[in-house]
Amino acid sequence: MTEDTWISYSEEERFPELTYEETMSGTDFDRVHEFDEKQARLFHGLLEKYRIRDYGFDSETIDKLGDLTVVIRSVLDSLVPGLDYHAYPEVLNTERNLYEFAISKQGEKFHFSTSSLSDYIYIDHNLKELNRIAGKFYPGFSFKIPHFPGDQTLVILFAENKTYEQAVNEGFPCYVPTSFWTNFHWEKGIYTIVNLPQFPEENAMDLAYLNYLDSLRQKGFIVPPMNRNRLTVIDRGDNGLIHVVVDGGSQSLNLRRANKIQCDYSPWGVLLAYTLVKGFAGIPQLDDVFNKKRKYLDASTFLQLVEDSMEKE
Repeated sequence: MTEDTWISYSEEERFPELTYEETMSGTDFDRVHEFDEKQARLFHGLLEKYRIRDYGFDSETIDKLGDLTVVIRSVLDSLVPGLDYHAYPEVLNTERNLYEFAISKQGEKFHFSTSSLSDYIYIDHNLKELNRIAGKFYPGFSFKIPHFPGDQTLVILFAENKTYEQAVNEGFPCYVPTSFWTNFHWEKGIYTIVNLPQFPEENAMDLAYLNYLDSLRQKGFIVPPMNRNRLTVIDRGDNGLIHVVVDGGSQSLNLRRANKIQCDYSPWGVLLAYTLVKGFAGIPQLDDVFNKKRKYLDASTFLQLVEDSMEKE
């Protein structure tokens, strides 16, 4: 993209944000509830089918010193009951406002922590430590967190990695390595605004999106191996949000006002714009929200730009 093809726009000309009231009034809650119920069926059914171990607990359970110990030991004892480890007393780090707990096995120490200022257990660091344990003592296995149940219950899973892949391929709501794009080059902050002559019928975007992903793969581009169990496009209403849901989690959040959609700059959002332009005669424009510049493109130029942002095998 050359600099002289961009034109400046004012704050008043930017794509209007949705207010909370607009989002709520424009949301088709029946569609949302239908998706949630499907997630629940897939989670429970595939959990049992593939014998994936799970342990759930209240994520807002840290009230005092010792609670972190209870949580971590319960996770380990439930999911890997054969793990023989030494546990150290939990301590309060007053300088960092952290509860800290550690275990050791075969000379290696594993550290867990969470804020002492909140009752919510911070899981990201602790999940990494759990997976250090898995990598050391259970090669080929890992701990994961599913996209279910969606309330304050936190569920931790334990299974062989190939088992996760098999379950996810059937719609189990959990991220695996193939849930993400690699080698996609699109500048941060560049949104695509797509103006549609008519909004697609329900479920048409899913099918078109998957068809174009498959077409790109056949051209040799590196794209995630999706199917209808793994990818869903949820349109929540005329003035609302369009989610690209991958393996149970929303990977792209796009704003809709009637027949005009602002697609975000994630790979999944860019591919939504690609789908709307290629399959539904959408008219694209690019908005650089950081620099308040805009570019108008014809459809073929935009589609080529998207393909140029991907790498081939």
